[in-house]
Amino acid sequence: MKDEGASIKNNSHLQYDRSYFEGLHTTSLTYEKVYANYAKIAFFALEGLAKDARILDLGCGFGGLTKELVKNSGGVFSVDISLDGVLKTKSLNKDRARFVVGNGEFIPLKSEMFDCVIVSHVFEHLTDSEAERMQKEIYRILKPGGNLVIDQPFFGHHGIVDLALVFLLSSPRERRWFYNGFKDLIRARKKNPKADFHHLEEVLAPSHRRVYNVFLLIKELSRIGFSEFKFLQKKLFRILFFKSKTLFNSYVKFYLKSPEFMRRLFLIDIGGIVKAKK
Repeated sequence: MKDEGASIKNNSHLQYDRSYFEGLHTTSLTYEKVYANYAKIAFFALEGLAKDARILDLGCGFGGLTKELVKNSGGVFSVDISLDGVLKTKSLNKDRARFVVGNGEFIPLKSEMFDCVIVSHVFEHLTDSEAERMQKEIYRILKPGGNLVIDQPFFGHHGIVDLALVFLLSSPRERRWFYNGFKDLIRARKKNPKADFHHLEEVLAPSHRRVYNVFLLIKELSRIGFSEFKFLQKKLFRILFFKSKTLFNSYVKFYLKSPEFMRRLFLIDIGGIVKAKK
């Protein structure tokens, strides 16, 4: 007899529908807004773009990010591999965007069509080859000079200062998230001791195929041809640097060039909302 559980685990599309739309995340928009900060992502993505710029929400899920984007843009497209997801996004946003069912590895849209593509919490669910195909497709559909904006959870390489800040300033929910993540890392390492950090599975979610930090993401995207990486300034940095983008960008350059022991001991993580240019 066929093992349905194994079949779902080995099929990312089935697992996505089963976990994301059939009960695990039934709070839909509330869940997504809490965990993805869609208003901030939309502001970061649309900054400097014209009102009629073409924007793609790739992997739109329940439509929470699309809802924020259409408030300030008239050229939004929403794509998801799940028909259920596209229908939910359409019901939430009515006719304020255009909706397409499609696989991010083979996006059914024209080349050089978009000024900006946004991907939120997707790449950690994909294998190496799946992520590479999707990143190449994003590069294809972006106009020259267009932006890719990624909301990517980073985990596992936080330093002492980061952990102290989580303990002192974070909510109980955020502290539980960190605690559960570290438990998952230990379990994943025991399960597959030969895997490198990037390929530890099921960390924070059963459908997660890989773990990211900022350096792994930049390496992947640079290989495709993306450059000029910028980061959304977290609230803590806005306080420390008096909202100065110049000071923050200088810190980002210093962080990325610093040796790992320095980041582990003294530096604050720069966050996982990233913009890259084609």
